[in-house]
Amino acid sequence: MRIVAGDKHFRELNEEINTCPDAEIELDNVCGQRYICSGLSGKKVTIHGIPGNALCCYLDAVSYTHLT
Repeated sequence: MRIVAGDKHFRELNEEINTCPDAEIELDNVCGQRYICSGLSGKKVTIHGIPGNALCCYLDAVSYTHLT
């Protein structure tokens, strides 16, 4: 699934990520949202843009790629 972060508040974005049923997620237009993927489990996440602090904290079996 592809999710456009844009100007979403980090809580809204993380809710969308955490409830996504897909095993692979691509995040587009990330711009400073913090706590992206916090507490996520068993997914592959590709981030396009510039995430804020605490990127992927408290992960469990998650792989991520950060592309600018």
